[in-house]
Formats: sequence, C-alpha cells, structure tokens
Amino acid sequence: MKRIFFLCAALVFAVNVVAQEAEVVDRRANRVLKAGYRGALDVEVGYLMNSLLFTGATVGVSTTHGYQLSPHVFVGAGVGVHLFDHIFTLDDEGDWDVTDESTRTFFPVFGDLKVSLLKKWVTPQLNLKVGYTFGDYEGAYVNPSAGVRFGFGERFGLRTGLGYVYQDFKNVSSANSVQFFVGIDF
Repeated sequence: MKRIFFLCAALVFAVNVVAQEAEVVDRRANRVLKAGYRGALDVEVGYLMNSLLFTGATVGVSTTHGYQLSPHVFVGAGVGVHLFDHIFTLDDEGDWDVTDESTRTFFPVFGDLKVSLLKKWVTPQLNLKVGYTFGDYEGAYVNPSAGVRFGFGERFGLRTGLGYVYQDFKNVSSANSVQFFVGIDF
C-alpha cells in the first residue's frame, strides 16, 4: 500500500513539474512578436557630426504604425519631431558663426522596415527608416539603426539601440548624426 501511495505521489509531482515547465515555455512564447498591427514610440538623443551647416545635439520623438508580417519582419510608416540645437554656420570669411536661432525643428515622414533576427523574447533588430524631412529645412531622410528588443508581453516590448541619421537638405547642406534611442512597441 505504501508503494502505491508513493508511486501516485511521485506521478502527481512529475505531472506538476512538467506542467510548470510547459507554462514557463508558454509564457516566453507569448513574448515573441506575432503577426498583426503594431505601433511604436521612440525617443532619440544624438550628436550632430561632420556637417558644414550644423554642429551640436539633437533630440527627437517619433511614432511608427504598421503590420508585423511575421516574427521577423515589420513594415510601417511614421512621423517624428526632431530638434537640432547649437546650430552654427560658416560666415563669409569661413569662420563658424552662431545663427540667430540656435534651435531648428524638423518633421521627418518615413517608411519603416524592422527585421528581428531571432524568434525569441530577446532579439537583435535591424531597422531602416527612409523618407523626407519637412520643417526649417527640407530634404531626404535616411535612418539605419541596430538594437535589441525585449518582449514583456504578448503585445508589449522595449527597444533600445544606436542609429545613424542622414538628412540631405535641398540647396543647403546635410546633417549627419549618431543617435541613441529607446522605445516601446505595442
């Protein structure tokens, strides 16, 4: 009788352990990107570099909305607001001169492609935003970046990484910046 009792207790214990392991795996599976609508909100901080028109810092925010085609591919479109601070120009003699307005505002409108390399709750991501910038100056906008996404729920994740922003302004110059970003997706 004792053997049957211990055998039943061991069987119940084993089934419970297997169920708990399956629950842990299932919870992590819910953190993986799934097909369907997805939105994102990013905050970006950068440094302007190698430019004849600008030098200094940038700060911005952007939102993207689109469709997650698979756990690996997202396609969407978005808009942002970027502020460039400490803008300098070259004067007639070739010296740097502070402009009257030291802050410029730009509004990039872009298409967005994100590629998640792994089908895991923590995955490296490659991102490419391509579009056009409106505002104080207008021109082409290209923003490749690389980072990591941490999935915290079925429809929620945190992203962080580094990127490069190239803005080619018509008849003026270009502004190149290296940026750090952090964002959420939902």
